[in-house]
Amino acid sequence: MNTDNLIAELSGKAAPVKYLSPMRICAEWLVVVFGSLALITCAHGLRADFADRMREPAFILELFLNVALLMRAGCAATLSSYPDRARIPALNNLLLTLFAGYSLLMFYQILSSHGSAASMHEAPHGVECLLCILSFAAIPAAWMAWRLRKLASTIPAIVGGAVVMMSMAAGCLGVRLIETETSGAGLFMWHYLPLVLFSLLGLVAGKKIFRW
Repeated sequence: MNTDNLIAELSGKAAPVKYLSPMRICAEWLVVVFGSLALITCAHGLRADFADRMREPAFILELFLNVALLMRAGCAATLSSYPDRARIPALNNLLLTLFAGYSLLMFYQILSSHGSAASMHEAPHGVECLLCILSFAAIPAAWMAWRLRKLASTIPAIVGGAVVMMSMAAGCLGVRLIETETSGAGLFMWHYLPLVLFSLLGLVAGKKIFRW
C-alpha cells in the first residue's frame, strides 16, 4: 500500500475531533470548583465568626488572594494545554504579584497574632488542617486531570503544577470558610507552605499525567 492510499484509508476511518474552546473549559472548572466548595462548606457549616471576620481587611484580602490564585492557576493550566496559547507573560507577572501579596499578608498576620488573646487560647491546628485542605482540593484536582488529559499539552509539567496550585488554593479558601485559625504562623505552616510544596510536586507528576 502506498502512502497516499494509507493516508486516505486512515483519514476515512478517523472520527472528527470536536474542538473545545479554552473559555468553555474555564467555565466548566469554575462550576466544579465553586460548586464543590459550596457543597462541602454547607456540609461543615460556615465558621461561627465569619460575619465578624468579614469586617477585617486582612481576612478579606486573604480570601481575595485565594480566589485570584485559583483563577490564575486554573487559566494557566487550561491555556498550557493549547500549544498556541501556552505562554502568556501576563500570567507569570500576576503569579509573582500574588505571591508577593501572600508574603506581605503572612508577615502581617504573624506579627499581629503573636501574643494575641485569640491565638493564645485557640486550639492548636496542625495536620488536620492540611487533610481538610486536601479534601477540598480533591474534586477540582480529579476533574482537571480528567479533562486536561484529553488535550494536547506541550508543557505537561506546567499543567501539573498549575492544576495542583489551583486545587490547593481552592482547598485553602474552603478551609478558611469553615475553620477558626487566627495564628499567622499556623496559616503559613499548614496552609500556604503546603500549597507551594504540593505545587512543586505537581510539576513532577505532570510530566507523566499530562504527557501524550
